Amino acid sequence: MSVIFTEELDRMRVDLNEAERKMHKAEFDKLQAEKRYRVEADRAQTLERTVQEGTAQTDALRRQAMKLRQDVDRLSPLEGEISKARSEAGEYKAEMERLTDQLYKRKQDLDSVRDELSRAMAELVTLRSELDPTRKLISSLKTYLKAEGEIQTELERLHWEEV
Repeated sequence: MSVIFTEELDRMRVDLNEAERKMHKAEFDKLQAEKRYRVEADRAQTLERTVQEGTAQTDALRRQAMKLRQDVDRLSPLEGEISKARSEAGEYKAEMERLTDQLYKRKQDLDSVRDELSRAMAELVTLRSELDPTRKLISSLKTYLKAEGEIQTELERLHWEEV
C-alpha cells in the first residue's frame, strides 16, 4: 500500500507541478495581456486625440473657407480695378526694365571709364618712374647751387677780411 501511496503522491506532485506551471504561465499571459491592453488603450487615446484635433482643424478650415468665399463675393466687384492695377503694374514693369537697361548701360560706361582711369594711372606711374632720374638731377643741382652759394659767400667774407 505504501508503494501505491508513493506512486499516487508522485503523480499528485507531478500534477501539482504541472498546475503551478500552468498557473505561472497563465499569470505571465495575464500580465502580457494587461501590457498589450495598456498599449492599445494608450494608442486608442492617442488616436482619439488625433481625431479630435483633426475635427477641430477641419472645423477651423471650414470656417476659414466660408470666410474666404465671403471675401471673394465681396471683392468680385473689384475685378475691374484689379485688371486696371495689373495693367499699370505691367507698365511699371516695362518702365522698370527700361530703367534697368539704362542703369546697366551706365554701369558699362562706368566700367569703361574705370578701365581708362586704370590705364591713365598706369601711364602716370610710368611717367613718374621716368621722372625720378630728372628729379634726382634737379635735387643734385639744387644741392650744388646751394653749395656754390655758400662757397661764394665764404669767399666774399674771406675777401673782406683780407681787405
